[in-house]
Amino acid sequence: TGTNGKSTTTALIAHILTRCGVECEVGGNLGQPVLGFRPLGKGGVYVLEMSSYQLELTPAMAFDVALLLNITPDHLGRHGGMEGYIAAKRLIFAQPPAGATQVIGIDDEPSRRLCAEQVAAAAARVVPVSIVERPAGGVFVAEGVLYDATAGGKAEAVLDLRQAKALPGDHNGQNAAAAYAATRALGLPMNAISAAIRDFPGLAHRQERIGVVADVVYVNDSKATNPEAAA
Repeated sequence: TGTNGKSTTTALIAHILTRCGVECEVGGNLGQPVLGFRPLGKGGVYVLEMSSYQLELTPAMAFDVALLLNITPDHLGRHGGMEGYIAAKRLIFAQPPAGATQVIGIDDEPSRRLCAEQVAAAAARVVPVSIVERPAGGVFVAEGVLYDATAGGKAEAVLDLRQAKALPGDHNGQNAAAAYAATRALGLPMNAISAAIRDFPGLAHRQERIGVVADVVYVNDSKATNPEAAA
């Protein structure tokens, strides 16, 4: 869940799982309704995009990996103000099962507060995600490179995100870091995750790449009366 980036991150997680050979179903607030999912066998993963509305309507939902990207003002009329909206987002962390992981973006004040609350509650493992800080025990992006510091020691470079052509911009850095943290929490190997992020095709209408215009270099040719025409 999150105010922004939910669909891209959900689709990216499903892409990583599929590339790593993990059977999954993806949907919820994105695409297929949950009740249309096929039953998965042992090891299968359901990837759900959850809006604040859906979190309020599914109080018994418990997530093995719960992911909060960010919180900025949205749907305030429905939720009675910002605190009501934050309370709805907080529901993704309710009732964590044993061994649960909570991945939380910490680049806005409400999300930082929820992260601190979840760390204090100690009901699940918490992995902070940032594109502006380098949180201990977290996943972060610095100078365009994705780093994993979840092992508790030195941060390990995972991937130069400039290689992920479908994920341009800082906001997609947060999406990629969160998807990486979530899939690592499921036990997928670092190299396989980074390869899947690189070849993610993107989501339609989210800064969708529709074509590439090759650079043209014009060379000053003293024999050409019209260098541009000659080029």
